[in-house]
Amino acid sequence: MLKIELGCGARKAKGFIGVDKNPEHADICIDMEKDLLSHFKENEVDEIRAYNFLEHIERERVIPLINDIWRVLKNNGIFDSYTPSTESGCAAFQDITHKSYWNRRSFDYYTTSFKRFYIPEGLNPDLHFDVISIKNETEKDGNIFVHAILKAIK
Repeated sequence: MLKIELGCGARKAKGFIGVDKNPEHADICIDMEKDLLSHFKENEVDEIRAYNFLEHIERERVIPLINDIWRVLKNNGIFDSYTPSTESGCAAFQDITHKSYWNRRSFDYYTTSFKRFYIPEGLNPDLHFDVISIKNETEKDGNIFVHAILKAIK
């Protein structure tokens, strides 16, 4: 199984290939705001993990990134995201390196359960994820994170 972790930093999960712009930590060095996932072929990846990662992507780069995540995932491949939620505010907004903001509803436009009234500019119209789960998780310090586990449908 091919499993990759985006923005792995020094905490790469066991069994995952680390993708990060910092060559000290990465198995594959990519600046995700510029190069996306061009190192991976279409339908090649079984699982993508993105913990404390999406909030570091500029808002206008999010749709191209999600398109590329879906592109490289196999049918039924898993996208596992853990991101500070705007529902608590503190974790999402206090970090000056955060460039986009997320909550449970941020994943709607990418899921089969959400009726799209329009397709946002740049979003692949074929892109669909089934929701395995989307929930808030509260950490010990009280900060709330949105944990989304989605399955690529192709």
